Amino acid sequence: MHLMHTDREEDFLTPQQVAALLPNTSADTVRRWIRNGELEAVKNLSGRYLVPRRALSQVLKPAAPAGAAPSASSPASSSGGGLR
Repeated sequence: MHLMHTDREEDFLTPQQVAALLPNTSADTVRRWIRNGELEAVKNLSGRYLVPRRALSQVLKPAAPAGAAPSASSPASSSGGGLR
C-alpha cells in the first residue's frame, strides 16, 4: 500500500465502488482484502483507500468451467455446505 496524491481519480475505485461490482461483497470485505495484501490499493492524502482499476483482475478471475471440480483452496469447497 502506498500513500500518494493523484490527479487521475478516474483510474481508481473506492472500496464501496469495488464492492458494488462484485456480487455478495461488502466494502468491509474489500478493505479486509486490502489490509491482508490480497488486493492492491493506495491511500490518498485523506487516508482513504483507492483501488487501481487494473488491480480488479486480482478479484475478477474467471470462474471454473462447468463440471470442473472445485479446488481444495476454493471457498466453495471449504464451506462445509452441500448435500449429504
